Amino acid sequence: MDSLDLEKERGITITSKNAAIYYSDYKINIIDTPGHSDFGGEVQRILSMVDGACLLVDASEGPLPQTRYVLENALKYNLKIIVVINKVDRKDARADEVLNEIFDLFIELGATEEQCDFSYIYAIARDGKASKDFKKCFETDNLTELFDLITQEVPAPKISSNGHDILQIVNLNYSDYLGRLGIGRLLSGKLKRGNAVAHVSTQNENKSAKKAKIQELLSYQGLKTEKVNEVIAGDICLISGIDDVFIGDSVIAIEPGAQITPELIELAPKTLMIDKPTMEIECLVNNSPLAGKEGKLVTSRKIKDRLTKEAYVNVAIEFKETDEADRFIIGARGELQISILAETMRREGFEFALGQPKIINKEINGVLHEPIEKITLDIPEESQGTITKLFQERKGMLQNIETKGNNRVRLVIHCPSRACIGLRSIFLTETRGEGLFNREFLEYQEHKGKINQRKNGALVCDRSGVSNSYALDSLQARGKLFIGTGIPVYEGMVIGENAKATNLDVNPCKAKQLTNFRTSNKDAAIKLETPKQLTIENCLEWLNEDEIMEITPLSLRLRKKQLQKNLR
Repeated sequence: MDSLDLEKERGITITSKNAAIYYSDYKINIIDTPGHSDFGGEVQRILSMVDGACLLVDASEGPLPQTRYVLENALKYNLKIIVVINKVDRKDARADEVLNEIFDLFIELGATEEQCDFSYIYAIARDGKASKDFKKCFETDNLTELFDLITQEVPAPKISSNGHDILQIVNLNYSDYLGRLGIGRLLSGKLKRGNAVAHVSTQNENKSAKKAKIQELLSYQGLKTEKVNEVIAGDICLISGIDDVFIGDSVIAIEPGAQITPELIELAPKTLMIDKPTMEIECLVNNSPLAGKEGKLVTSRKIKDRLTKEAYVNVAIEFKETDEADRFIIGARGELQISILAETMRREGFEFALGQPKIINKEINGVLHEPIEKITLDIPEESQGTITKLFQERKGMLQNIETKGNNRVRLVIHCPSRACIGLRSIFLTETRGEGLFNREFLEYQEHKGKINQRKNGALVCDRSGVSNSYALDSLQARGKLFIGTGIPVYEGMVIGENAKATNLDVNPCKAKQLTNFRTSNKDAAIKLETPKQLTIENCLEWLNEDEIMEITPLSLRLRKKQLQKNLR
């Protein structure tokens, strides 16, 4: 179901997907949600559409932070949980231990006695096998037992009996032929193609409504959608014909010519409650000397329209304009969500710039509070001391240590969100790439005081030109370079990380002087180290307050906000 290019490349779920299958006499609607807390807006609104959840857990890794986050939200909605212990064919599978860990997680999250009495099943999803019996899981060749369990355990949809046909919009889509599509679950009654409806909008503080008509009605069949004439309560469908429909809006069927009354508007379900962003970042029009050479969509109007559209479709994103026409503010749940949005925009042909991510603090009872993250680390045992010290320097508090076998330990640390910016790449270096780093928002706590973050300065280009190997050969001893030879550069562009804490202005365009002087090593080849490969995530982590990242469809560049050396 992960059909987006970014999802395939990264191996993660970014947006929720719908599907439907027919099994025996039942139609089972299936929704795949992301697990990462940065995409919590997707999770929270999708859980309002379902009656049960299959909690997928790896038979070797056990419950991860993503597992905890999704389960915590599912328990809040009092959903029927079916635990699926997957990949039981792995050599390092420990299904019984993982089952106990899942039970402990239910207890830790405050599940009721009824919720703790969950059903579970073993699976090898890759081969399409599932069984309640561990041994039979290897012998079976189908998922019949899983679907039987779903039809037995998950309750039928709760149908409202208020006598009205009500649909709440939970997701949006777009079709070149039908235009804007609203996706939601029919809470009561029936809905037909051509129905006259009252569109109740939740975009303002006070609900407002206007008349509309359902032009087309679609329902899920497998992974595709098909046109249907009618849907019944409990089904998930798509409607077209309402161009200004947004997530959280409601559609209520009315008789043709009927008036919209305040009583009818009050029938609309409550607005979906989504966690607010904990991080914000500046989005700027790119004004560097190389601006407009690689991107097609570069103006502030185009960028504003794209960010406005994203805020409408993704309720976890907030978009604000500023007094400056070429500067906007994006609110998000974390660096990953920002980087996914930036990567999507650059692939669409946008060219823009991003500033340093900043944490959104709150003042509670006159005291400044900041967001705290719960960080779960799975690391080699020999890295434990180094990693513990790394987080202690950033006001992190160690909560739990658990030995996992194979000389690995799992640490649980509570740490300020601002301290996590720039930490992932350092963590991977200290664990030689063998560590697993997961984080989720915990709560707001009193501000922890000053935290020292990036210790290295920048190598800043002092002129425009093209880099060459002769100049870079002398600079690579100063630190780690971000560029190779033959790269266009300009004054104020950051071309590397200084080995020392201060910024250093350098000339990567310096050419070798041609003279008649001969040396014994004149033919010695210049050997340049491979420059650091920049990604949007590690650029966001690396940025300081006086730096911004230039993003184009072809390049990522770091630069100082003030390009001129004498004005910095």
